[in-house]
Amino acid sequence: KQWYQRRVRVLKSWSRFAKSESYKQLRAEIEENTKAEGDEIKADLESSTSLVSQQIMANFNRSLRNITRNPSYTKIRIFQTLVLSVLGGLAYLNIGNDQESVQDKSGLLFYLLTSL
Repeated sequence: KQWYQRRVRVLKSWSRFAKSESYKQLRAEIEENTKAEGDEIKADLESSTSLVSQQIMANFNRSLRNITRNPSYTKIRIFQTLVLSVLGGLAYLNIGNDQESVQDKSGLLFYLLTSL
Protein backbone atom coordinates (compact mmCIF):
# COMPACT_ATOMS: atom_id res chain seq x y z
CA LYS A 1 0.00 0.00 0.00
CA GLN A 2 2.87 2.37 0.72
CA TRP A 3 4.31 1.93 -2.74
CA TYR A 4 0.97 2.90 -4.21
CA GLN A 5 0.86 6.08 -2.12
CA ARG A 6 4.41 6.96 -3.20
CA ARG A 7 3.48 6.34 -6.81
CA VAL A 8 0.46 8.63 -6.52
CA ARG A 9 2.65 11.37 -4.99
CA VAL A 10 5.22 11.02 -7.76
CA LEU A 11 2.54 11.18 -10.46
CA LYS A 12 0.99 14.27 -8.87
CA SER A 13 4.39 15.95 -8.69
CA TRP A 14 5.08 15.04 -12.29
CA SER A 15 1.77 16.39 -13.52
CA ARG A 16 2.39 19.70 -11.70
CA PHE A 17 5.85 19.94 -13.20
CA ALA A 18 4.56 19.05 -16.69
CA LYS A 19 2.17 22.01 -16.51
CA SER A 20 4.84 24.46 -15.35
CA GLU A 21 6.67 27.01 -17.46
CA SER A 22 10.03 25.50 -16.47
CA TYR A 23 9.05 22.22 -18.09
CA LYS A 24 8.08 23.95 -21.34
CA GLN A 25 11.38 25.87 -21.47
CA LEU A 26 13.39 22.76 -20.67
CA ARG A 27 11.55 20.73 -23.28
CA ALA A 28 12.14 23.40 -25.94
CA GLU A 29 15.83 23.57 -25.09
CA ILE A 30 16.19 19.79 -25.28
CA GLU A 31 14.45 19.65 -28.66
CA GLU A 32 16.64 22.45 -30.00
CA ASN A 33 19.84 20.75 -28.84
CA THR A 34 18.69 17.38 -30.17
CA LYS A 35 17.96 18.87 -33.58
CA ALA A 36 21.35 20.59 -33.70
CA GLU A 37 23.18 17.41 -32.69
CA GLY A 38 21.18 15.39 -35.20
CA ASP A 39 22.27 17.75 -37.99
CA GLU A 40 25.91 17.43 -36.89
CA ILE A 41 25.69 13.64 -36.86
CA LYS A 42 24.18 13.59 -40.36
CA ALA A 43 26.96 15.86 -41.62
CA ASP A 44 29.60 13.65 -40.03
CA LEU A 45 28.10 10.52 -41.58
CA GLU A 46 27.94 12.09 -45.01
CA SER A 47 31.45 13.53 -44.91
CA SER A 48 33.36 10.58 -43.47
CA THR A 49 33.17 7.04 -44.65
CA SER A 50 35.78 4.71 -43.23
CA LEU A 51 37.55 2.08 -45.23
CA VAL A 52 37.43 -1.57 -44.29
CA SER A 53 41.14 -1.45 -43.46
CA GLN A 54 40.51 1.44 -41.02
CA GLN A 55 37.75 -0.53 -39.35
CA ILE A 56 39.97 -3.60 -39.06
CA MET A 57 42.76 -1.51 -37.52
CA ALA A 58 40.32 0.08 -35.07
CA ASN A 59 39.08 -3.36 -33.99
CA PHE A 60 42.66 -4.62 -33.71
CA ASN A 61 43.66 -1.65 -31.56
CA ARG A 62 40.59 -2.10 -29.37
CA SER A 63 41.39 -5.79 -28.87
CA LEU A 64 45.02 -5.00 -28.09
CA ARG A 65 43.95 -2.39 -25.54
CA ASN A 66 41.56 -4.92 -23.97
CA ILE A 67 44.35 -7.49 -23.72
CA THR A 68 46.67 -5.04 -21.98
CA ARG A 69 43.95 -3.81 -19.62
CA ASN A 70 42.74 -7.29 -18.63
CA PRO A 71 45.70 -9.67 -18.60
CA SER A 72 43.94 -12.17 -16.33
CA TYR A 73 41.01 -12.42 -18.76
CA THR A 74 43.45 -13.09 -21.59
CA LYS A 75 45.19 -15.81 -19.58
CA ILE A 76 41.85 -17.45 -18.81
CA ARG A 77 40.85 -17.41 -22.49
CA ILE A 78 44.19 -18.94 -23.50
CA PHE A 79 43.80 -21.66 -20.85
CA GLN A 80 40.23 -22.34 -21.99
CA THR A 81 41.33 -22.64 -25.61
CA LEU A 82 44.17 -25.01 -24.73
CA VAL A 83 41.95 -27.26 -22.60
CA LEU A 84 39.27 -27.46 -25.29
CA SER A 85 41.92 -28.18 -27.92
CA VAL A 86 43.38 -31.04 -25.89
CA LEU A 87 39.91 -32.45 -25.17
CA GLY A 88 38.99 -32.22 -28.83
CA GLY A 89 42.21 -33.89 -29.86
CA LEU A 90 41.72 -36.69 -27.35
CA ALA A 91 38.14 -37.17 -28.48
CA TYR A 92 39.24 -37.59 -32.11
CA LEU A 93 42.07 -39.93 -31.16
CA ASN A 94 41.61 -43.42 -32.62
CA ILE A 95 38.32 -42.66 -34.39
CA GLY A 96 37.89 -44.68 -37.56
CA ASN A 97 36.27 -43.83 -40.88
CA ASP A 98 33.11 -45.96 -40.67
CA GLN A 99 29.55 -44.52 -40.47
CA GLU A 100 29.35 -44.50 -36.68
CA SER A 101 32.70 -42.73 -36.37
CA VAL A 102 31.62 -40.06 -38.84
CA GLN A 103 28.51 -39.38 -36.74
CA ASP A 104 30.69 -39.16 -33.63
CA LYS A 105 33.00 -36.70 -35.39
CA SER A 106 30.17 -34.42 -36.48
CA GLY A 107 28.61 -34.38 -33.00
CA LEU A 108 31.95 -33.62 -31.40
CA LEU A 109 32.68 -30.91 -33.94
CA PHE A 110 29.33 -29.28 -33.18
CA TYR A 111 30.06 -29.38 -29.45
CA LEU A 112 33.52 -27.85 -29.90
CA LEU A 113 32.27 -25.06 -32.14
CA THR A 114 29.44 -24.09 -29.79
CA SER A 115 31.73 -24.07 -26.74
CA LEU A 116 34.17 -21.64 -28.35
